[in-house]
Amino acid sequence: MLDFEIDENRSDRLTLLLPPSVNNAYRNVRINKRIKTEKAVEFIETAGWQAKSWAMKNGWHMPKESQKVILRVWIWWGNTNRRDPDNIFKLLNDAIKGVLVHDDCMILPQVMDFATDPKNPRVELELEVMNP
Repeated sequence: MLDFEIDENRSDRLTLLLPPSVNNAYRNVRINKRIKTEKAVEFIETAGWQAKSWAMKNGWHMPKESQKVILRVWIWWGNTNRRDPDNIFKLLNDAIKGVLVHDDCMILPQVMDFATDPKNPRVELELEVMNP
């Protein structure tokens, strides 16, 4: 089971463990057929429940289907290896789809910053509805 952590000083941000990168989120099962790995499915389920809990605690209401949502992301990697921050968005978007937004096609992701925290690798998310 994936754990999550809530920073009580930043309740406006949703804090999750780092999702597996796109490179580790899928495996090939046949020619032209890819499925999510067990790790990816577990992340989506756990992060989805955490997002639901965060939404109830913070009074987040799912916007209308036609409204875009800005997703601001701060990343803390577990080590100093070079990474492409964009690789985390597929699973993050899948985790909050149907929980915080109707459809992940309405998410406008923005990486705000990244750093290293070997003791607590994580992502912190802020959401804002465009033109509420």
